[in-house]
Amino acid sequence: MLRHALLPFAATALLAQAPAPEAPKRPWSDVATLSFVGSSGNSEGEALGFSNVFTYAWDRLLFTSNLGAIRASNTVTERKASSNQLPYVAYTEREITTVTAEQYYGNGRLDWKFADGWYWYGGGGWERNKPAGIQDRSSVATGLGRIWVDTDATKFKTDLGVGNTWDKLVYEPADFKDSYTTAVVTAAFRQKLGAATLFSADLNASSELSNSENWYGVGRFGLAVNMSKRLALKVGVDVTYRNVPSKIQVPVYTFNPPIVELGKYTVDAKKTDVVYTIGLVLSF
Repeated sequence: MLRHALLPFAATALLAQAPAPEAPKRPWSDVATLSFVGSSGNSEGEALGFSNVFTYAWDRLLFTSNLGAIRASNTVTERKASSNQLPYVAYTEREITTVTAEQYYGNGRLDWKFADGWYWYGGGGWERNKPAGIQDRSSVATGLGRIWVDTDATKFKTDLGVGNTWDKLVYEPADFKDSYTTAVVTAAFRQKLGAATLFSADLNASSELSNSENWYGVGRFGLAVNMSKRLALKVGVDVTYRNVPSKIQVPVYTFNPPIVELGKYTVDAKKTDVVYTIGLVLSF
């Protein structure tokens, strides 16, 4: 009788010692990066940066979306004083704000893994970069990719596709082509450096099929150091190269008063844009 009476207690002790079942792995993840630099007083300026990467994984499908925005502005105070006779002075101040950098982008894609390491993908994207002469640029692409390395420490994949790009520029010359078919190459690399550091590199190159001179590439590089389970500090460099840059119109004024605008002078935008960021990474 005593042995039977002790059975419930023994079972309870064994259950207490057994490891708790692992929680099911969450199918989605979201990582947001925020950065801000500001100044005020005699000179005012601010730089805002935001990026967000959302992923959702099924058995053989993976959806990924990327959003990003960078905006920097500078405000200076223009001071003027005039007088016919001192000490009587008419004094005025006027603040002039200039946007020195403005870039926005968003893209999404769906990967379908049909064999070991191989996948089909389809997606589209949009960007705006007015200082570089781009009012709106939209694109779609589909193609084939391969996962070369997929471990806890290292991840590396590449893909090749074909698509189409639609451009709307701030200034469009007479021979401007607003739509063209493209070949697209992308690569994504992740490498853990120790227990708390992650290096990332994402590359994207797109070339017009009918004009190989018209191509551009984007590289986004980052190094993130974990400060807690959900918070990290990240430094990043984004490099954009356009082999055929957009055209920018510059107003032409007379040398002597009265100052009047004579017309516009067209110049090429710079081929390379580089953006440096330092921000906090929030993982959800």
